[in-house]
Amino acid sequence: PILRGEWRLLPLVALGAMAAASYTLSVGPPRLKDLPLLKTLTPPLVVTAAFLLPPLLEGSLPFSPKVAAVACWLVTLLLANMLICDRRDIAGDRLSGVRSIPAVIGETPALLLAGAAVLLHGLTAAVLAFLDPAQRALWLGLALGGLACALPVVAATRQPRGETFYEWIVEGLFFVPPALLCLASLC
Repeated sequence: PILRGEWRLLPLVALGAMAAASYTLSVGPPRLKDLPLLKTLTPPLVVTAAFLLPPLLEGSLPFSPKVAAVACWLVTLLLANMLICDRRDIAGDRLSGVRSIPAVIGETPALLLAGAAVLLHGLTAAVLAFLDPAQRALWLGLALGGLACALPVVAATRQPRGETFYEWIVEGLFFVPPALLCLASLC
């Protein structure tokens, strides 16, 4: 914002930076990840806010049902990822007193919730296909491609997996939407 002269966004960027820092570092009161359930919810909400709040505040992106659906689409993808990763951390979270969603509800319910987030992610993309007729094929591709890639990953996490699986496969799910967008632009 400083380099672009967008002074109204500076407080938002500062707030986002503080939220990101206070997630893992003790900056003031307890870390965000130490507050009940926020370990799982903070990253999806902060990332979604970082994408959507600046253009909404600038007025270049008017709030609409489509924007709300895009926010839901993004939050559900990020939430599924966090649930899968936090499910892996249940023992450590319980030992250290961190009350992530998986540590509170348990391993199987956490995976079911991750699967539900993936299904809602796909359903939201399908809804976006009807809200955005000009991009209908793209959103349907994102719905089907996202489900085809993410549901097997959620199922695969039922078995113990190494760090490589989480770094390359679980985190790799974030590359599915851009890859599908790239393929769509070639067609």
